[in-house]
Amino acid sequence: TAIRDITLRKAAEQAIRDSEALYRQMFEKNEAIKLLIDPKTAAIVEANSAACKFYGYSAAQLKSMKVSDINTQPLEKILKAMERAVAEEQRFFTFQHKLASGALRDVEVHTGPITVRGRKLLYSIINDVTERKNVEKKLRQIVEATSSFTGKDFFQSLVRSLANMLEVGHAFILELTDDTDRKLQTLAHWNCETFKPTEVYEIKGSAAEQILEKQAVYLPEKAQEKYPHDAWLEQNKIEAFYAISLFDSNGNVLGALGIMHDKPLQPSWPVESVLKIFAARAVTEIERTLAEKALRESEERYRRFFEEDLTGDFISTPDGRLLACNPEFAKIFGFESVDEAMQVDVFSLYPSHTARTKLMRRLLREKKLESIEVEFVHTSGRPIYAIENVIGKFDAAGDLIEMRGYIFDITERKALEDQLLHSQKMEAVGRLAGGVAHDFNNLLTAITGYSDLILSNLEDKKLIRNEVEEVRKACELGAALTSQLLTFSRRQVQQPRLLELAQVITDLNTLLKRLVGENIALDIELGENLGYIRADLGQLKQILMNLAVNAVDAMPFGGKMTIELHKTVFDGSEQLENEQIEPGEYIALVVRDTGHGMDEETQSHIFEPFFTTKEHGKGNGVGLATVYGSGRQ
Repeated sequence: TAIRDITLRKAAEQAIRDSEALYRQMFEKNEAIKLLIDPKTAAIVEANSAACKFYGYSAAQLKSMKVSDINTQPLEKILKAMERAVAEEQRFFTFQHKLASGALRDVEVHTGPITVRGRKLLYSIINDVTERKNVEKKLRQIVEATSSFTGKDFFQSLVRSLANMLEVGHAFILELTDDTDRKLQTLAHWNCETFKPTEVYEIKGSAAEQILEKQAVYLPEKAQEKYPHDAWLEQNKIEAFYAISLFDSNGNVLGALGIMHDKPLQPSWPVESVLKIFAARAVTEIERTLAEKALRESEERYRRFFEEDLTGDFISTPDGRLLACNPEFAKIFGFESVDEAMQVDVFSLYPSHTARTKLMRRLLREKKLESIEVEFVHTSGRPIYAIENVIGKFDAAGDLIEMRGYIFDITERKALEDQLLHSQKMEAVGRLAGGVAHDFNNLLTAITGYSDLILSNLEDKKLIRNEVEEVRKACELGAALTSQLLTFSRRQVQQPRLLELAQVITDLNTLLKRLVGENIALDIELGENLGYIRADLGQLKQILMNLAVNAVDAMPFGGKMTIELHKTVFDGSEQLENEQIEPGEYIALVVRDTGHGMDEETQSHIFEPFFTTKEHGKGNGVGLATVYGSGRQ
């Protein structure tokens, strides 16, 4: 039994020794920095080889030291921290440790209690985070350096900061110009203390060819040997090249962010991690600049559309204050410029308060008005007729906050419509007058015939001869009147022949002077080499005589009448009474007088038969109607 007990004890002791040897071997040969510390005295009990290498002391030296010899914290604070670690209140600490060389290193300490041969110690694993801290510091510096910039300034600040932080000669941001052309363009390129101008980087056969496949390019050395056809690498004498793809949320490649150096870089250098950190920010900025560019282009297209639109466009507040208008708007209303138009209340362009109030009420009710016919007032005071579209912009409460209007000027079209209606009216009146004159002429012919029969059969011709002759004279006057009406209706039989118009006027000179009298000066201005026209001489004389009579009536106290002949040319775009004038050379006959003139209402009726401004019995109102009919015929 005694032998068995000794055997068991020996076996147990051997197992303990084997376990301790295993754990010591694990402690010694582990690459992590490890220390065993006495929490009561802060003495270092054990240190592995990794700890000796890190601190620069031998194992014996470290075991003769206290933690306060390598920790920059006072001993009192160190002991309190150890108390919390023994009680397992805190297992993670950050300190600064001092090496044998005197250098300070930032460390993270993971620690906890452990019992060794009945002795309570602290088992500490130390991680050197100095490089990480430095990187984090530099990253913060880059963030701070670029945070206040956008666009080109941001890109330049970023590449300069990256180059300085990573201690390389080049840093760049590239933008994909066209995926089909496979080219990259520099948004910013820091080249050894200066920014290089914009360059185009050929992707095919280059170090950046992997970028289109969204793969990182990682060449710490011999970059030119691997890509001998990369002109960019050759031009800048590059040895190391790092670049990562920049792509949007949809996976579309936007460009690349990278660095280059003329010497090899250590593989452990955290270049790729740093580039990835700032890739997202670079993508955001590229997308923002692209969005801004698209917005500017859109605004430019809208501005050009607005400026070049053939309708008068405007934006105004509900009280009529103009916020914007285009050149056509200013042109329609007769303003010299857009700036001048902008000074005007848009409501002042309506002819009356009632008109604009009616429009505003309808807009508030319907929200949008389409193709409404509106009357405005030109700066000269004349009316403007237009087709207008008005769109109201309303807030969440339903209140009108803005109006957008589009005005198409139809004043000229309106005038042409009025001319057409007038022409159609004149045509109808002409047909009526022609019909009446024709029938009346038949009656006059019968009366004249019977008058002649009576005169020939009278035995005592003196008894009623004078009365019958008066009847016959009345018939002749009626026939002359019907002749004028037939001329107006273009039913009078013409006898056209070649006439030299200047000679016709010259022949009528004496007669016209007698007609206008001594109080009116007659001025005849005839051009030279006017040529001939084909016309009815009688109708032509009738036109001149009627115009002369009209001029005399307009100048009861004297004045001046001018008859002018000159050549004129029409290109085919002109219209007369809504009929296109054939292109060619014409002779213009112009008759002017210095009389009192006519108002618009009178002008609208002057060619109508029997319309007259004279007193009853002093005119039949067919003079100018005859002129109109002869001219048209």
